[in-house]
Amino acid sequence: MSLLETLHRKLEKHGIIAQCIKYLPVISFLFAFIGAGWIFYLPVQGQYRDTYISENALMPSQAYNFYRESEWNFVRGYRSEVEKLANASHEERTDKLAEWLSQTGFKTTIQEGSEEHLSNLYGILHAPRGDDTEAMLLVAPWFTSTGEFNVGGVSLGIALARFLQRVSVWAKNIIVVFPENQSSLRHWVKGYHESFDHTGGSIEGAIVIEYPSSLDYLKYVEVDYVGVNGQLPNLDLINSAVMISKHEGFDTTLHGMPIDVPRNYIYRLKTLWRSIFYLATAGLRRATQNPAEAFSGWNIQAITIRGMEFCNEGSDITSFGRIVEATFRSINNLLEKWHQSFFFYLMLSPVHFVSIATYLPAAVLLAVSFFLASLSIIFNNDDISFKNIDIALPKVSFLFAAVLVSESVIGLSLTYASDDELILLLTFITSVGLTIILPMAKLPQIKLTANEQSILQALSLFVVAVSLLMVTVVHFSLALLSGIAMIPLTFVRLHKGHVKEHQVRNTVGLIASSPFTAIVILGLLSDGWTSKGLIWSPLGVFQGLASSFDALNCWTWAFVVTCWLTTWSCTLLAANAKVLPTEREKAE
Repeated sequence: MSLLETLHRKLEKHGIIAQCIKYLPVISFLFAFIGAGWIFYLPVQGQYRDTYISENALMPSQAYNFYRESEWNFVRGYRSEVEKLANASHEERTDKLAEWLSQTGFKTTIQEGSEEHLSNLYGILHAPRGDDTEAMLLVAPWFTSTGEFNVGGVSLGIALARFLQRVSVWAKNIIVVFPENQSSLRHWVKGYHESFDHTGGSIEGAIVIEYPSSLDYLKYVEVDYVGVNGQLPNLDLINSAVMISKHEGFDTTLHGMPIDVPRNYIYRLKTLWRSIFYLATAGLRRATQNPAEAFSGWNIQAITIRGMEFCNEGSDITSFGRIVEATFRSINNLLEKWHQSFFFYLMLSPVHFVSIATYLPAAVLLAVSFFLASLSIIFNNDDISFKNIDIALPKVSFLFAAVLVSESVIGLSLTYASDDELILLLTFITSVGLTIILPMAKLPQIKLTANEQSILQALSLFVVAVSLLMVTVVHFSLALLSGIAMIPLTFVRLHKGHVKEHQVRNTVGLIASSPFTAIVILGLLSDGWTSKGLIWSPLGVFQGLASSFDALNCWTWAFVVTCWLTTWSCTLLAANAKVLPTEREKAE
C-alpha cells in the first residue's frame, strides 16, 4: 500500500493524473481504434494456430470406409425418383420417402405439422452394439439454404440410410430426418426434445447434407458451422470433417470463400471477417439460413456439408457420401460427451483458427473505450456537481429505466407481428424516419439540469460498456460489430459554447450510431435477406431480427432493443434536453 501511495503522490505532483483526465476523450478513441484494429492483427503469422484433433478417440479416416462406387447405382435410382417429386406436394413427397425409408429397416415416424410448420419424416436405426441412449443425426432437407431443390442431398440421404443399416459397427443410434427446410428442421428438433414418444437418445452430432444437383461429380466441399447466439460446434467436429474431406480428395472452404486463390494474409483476413459477420447475423437471414442453426440451444454439435461446383468429372457423389460415413464413424468412437478442443474460436481458413484468448481483447478494448468516455463526461464537465449527484441520480435512473421498459415492450411485442408485412413496413419506415428527424429537429426536448443531463449521457455510455463486457464471452461477434457501430455515440457533446458546431457533430454522431442506420447499411451491402415477397433488403434484415427471437430463440433483437436502442435514445435525450438554470443563475 505504501508503494501505491508513493506512486499516487508522484503522479499528482507532476500533474500526470490531471493530464490523463483531460485527455480521456483521446484515450477513449485510441482504445476503440486499437480494439477495432485488433482483428487485422489476428491473421498475421504467429497469432493463429493450425487446427488439430484434440480428442484422440475420434480417429478420423483411420478406419476403412465401405461406402464405395458399388452404391452409386442406388443413388442414381433414388435420384431419378426424387426428380419426379420436384413439383409434387409435400404430402406426396413424404409418403413416397416413408415407403423407401421403411424398406431400409428404419423405424419411421411422421411428425405432424402445424399452421406454421409442415410435417417431418424421420427414421431411427437402433444400434446393435449400443445402449440406446445416444444417437447421430443425418439431415437431408428437401430444399437447401439457398432455396434450391436438394435432389442430390435427398437421394444420397436415403441411399446412405439403406447403406448404414447394413453396417454392424454402430454403438450409437442413427437418426435420419427429411425436413422441408430450415424452419421445419427447427420444429423437428424442438419436438424431439419436448414431445416425441419415439426418440433415439441424446443426439451427439448432426450432419446436414446439401447437394442441389443431378450431376454425379463435384469439385469441392463447403463446411458451414455457425450457430445462433454465438454458439459453435466443438472444433473437433469441423476438423474431422475437413480432414476426412481432404482424405477423400476434396478441397474445403468456409463462408463462400473461393477455392482457387492463395491462402495468404488477405485470404485469412477475409475469412475471419466473414466468420465474424456470419456469427453476428446467425439466425437473421430468413432467405439463406444455415440449417445447422436449427440445433442451437440443444447442445448438439452440428455442421452442414455442402457440395460445390458440380461437373462431369472429378470426385463423385459416393466420395461425398464417404465424408458422412467417416464422420459418423468418428462420432461413433466417442465414449463420453464432447469436451476436448474448443467451443469458442474464429476460423481463418479450414485449417487455421484463433482461440478465444487471442481474439477476446478486441471487444474488451471497445468496452473499455466506452467506460473511459463515460468517465470523461463526469470528470471533464464543470456542470457536474458531485455534491448533488445523489439528488440527480434517482431522476436520471428513473428516466433511463422508463426508456428501457417502454422500448423493450414495443420492440419485443413486434416479434409477434413480424409476419405481418404491413406492420413491419410501417414500423421500419417510422423508425428510420425518427432516426433522421429526431437528432436534426432536437425532439423531444425534456427539462433537465446540467447535472442531470451530463449524468444521463455518462450512464448511457457506462451501460454500453457493461453490456459489451457481458456479451463478449458468449457472443463475441455481436459485441464487436455492435461496439464498432456505437463508437459515434462517444463523439456526442452536450450543448455549451460552440452550439452550432456541437449540433452538427451530435446530429452526425446520433444518425451514424443508430441501430436502424446499421440495419439499412447492412441490408444494402448484403444479399440473401429478403423472403416472403419482401423486396427491400433492409426490410428483410428488420424482419429477420424481429422474427428470429420467437423462431430460433435468438436474442440479437433483444440486445439491440434493450442495450443499443435504449442507450441511443437516452443519449439523444441528453444531447437535446432543455437545460434548466441553476439556483445561482436564477438569482443573477
